[in-house]
Amino acid sequence: MINQELLKKYAEAKAALEKQEEVVKTMGVEVLSHLQENKVEKAQTDFGSFSLVTVPRWKYSDDMRARETNLAMSKKDERENGRATQTATTSLRFQAK
Repeated sequence: MINQELLKKYAEAKAALEKQEEVVKTMGVEVLSHLQENKVEKAQTDFGSFSLVTVPRWKYSDDMRARETNLAMSKKDERENGRATQTATTSLRFQAK
């Protein structure tokens, strides 16, 4: 027998988490902008530190992108001809109505 109350609590907790994640995302943009406007790279507070972090992004040459495409096609061939092995894990997926 399915425990409807357990599933309901999970659904409600998941919805609350998603709402909080949106709040954090919006506030993160505000904090980032605030630090940049004030030319502050790191702010130490009683509740943690806030740091500006630069993450490098790479754009590869046409040659490299062609090699990546060839590799993807080779992987697909191995899956289709049985040389590649597959593993699987079981996890929970919940979709709200």
